Amino acid sequence: MGSVSERSPRTVWAVRGILLLASVPAWALLTYPGWFAFAVGFIPYFNLEAWLRDPSLLWSPPYGGDPAGGLSLPVPVVEAVAAGITRLGWSPLAALRTVMVLALLGSVWGVFVWQSRRVKPWSALAAALVWLYSPPLLFLAYRLGHVSVLLLGGVVPWLVALLQPAGSSWGRFSRAVGGMGLVLAWAPLAFGGRGLSTWWGVGLVGAFLGTVWVASWVDRWTWGGPLPALAGGAVAAWVVFSLVAPRYVDYKPPAQPVSLFSQAPGEGVDVILLDVRREGPVRAGERFHVVAHWQPLRPVQSQWTVFVQVLDAQNQIWGQQDVPLGADREVSSIGVGEVITGTYSLSVAANAPADVRVIMGVYDRSTMQRFRTLEGSDYVTLP
Repeated sequence: MGSVSERSPRTVWAVRGILLLASVPAWALLTYPGWFAFAVGFIPYFNLEAWLRDPSLLWSPPYGGDPAGGLSLPVPVVEAVAAGITRLGWSPLAALRTVMVLALLGSVWGVFVWQSRRVKPWSALAAALVWLYSPPLLFLAYRLGHVSVLLLGGVVPWLVALLQPAGSSWGRFSRAVGGMGLVLAWAPLAFGGRGLSTWWGVGLVGAFLGTVWVASWVDRWTWGGPLPALAGGAVAAWVVFSLVAPRYVDYKPPAQPVSLFSQAPGEGVDVILLDVRREGPVRAGERFHVVAHWQPLRPVQSQWTVFVQVLDAQNQIWGQQDVPLGADREVSSIGVGEVITGTYSLSVAANAPADVRVIMGVYDRSTMQRFRTLEGSDYVTLP
């Protein structure tokens, strides 16, 4: 087992330099322009915009918090850090990407420092790279987009490193637990990545514990050096990026959405109505168009249907169109977090009164149950 006395300053600095270079592929994608097709969609961006307008709003997130439920930090740490970055003249989206880069860098360096207190530098490097390129961590970053959890993950390894005495071996039982954790983290890859969406949280903990096993295993090699560390990191990156590479959203969001819809209130947001505009006047006997941008935060179901209605003061319908959320696309081709553009054309009845309004919403065609907004309504009124 390596100890602190076996590490020369030259070796330590060499390992640190290699770790910095080897971590670039994991976070370089976050420096690209644009946003990602996250499972949390643009909600981090909307929360940041709200924070920039009034910091007191974020103690009770105005846009539904984390749609997966229970994963947002109890205080707006992400928004506070990102707001500080915007003072450098960066856009809110660029600031949020920077927070994610800092979280990934903090996480991998924390694991490296943690493991360096108990094993040789090259062994700690191997553990840090396997952690950084583990499926659940990059899935969290690039497919789920839980920025607050990612930031928390950047802090935890440092806390563990501070609490662990130097030279601690953790014992055989702990290493065995770490080995089982590593299996949990990487097992979904044997099934083509299926299961990551469901078990990513368990896998994330498993991958973190698995760093103990990786560091101990590599440390036992007599030829431990950089080869096993870099080989392990390269293989992990090559395998993982094929399954969790980000999908970009070619869309500039407004400062706030029109509304967030939930099929079952209290169980998270299902779809965001990002923006909507009406083209043409709403007059009796004439036709007008509505163009809307939606962002589903859960897999789209074929029964999810958008309705647009023209109503009078007594809620009598004078024009209506119902269209599947994905229009004529196969729902299997619609990714979570993808922006969907919908165009709806309505003819107003010739005998319709002059005083009418246009409403819009989503319902499940199999149950005829409408989705509800965060305010409790089952529709939004178009301007």
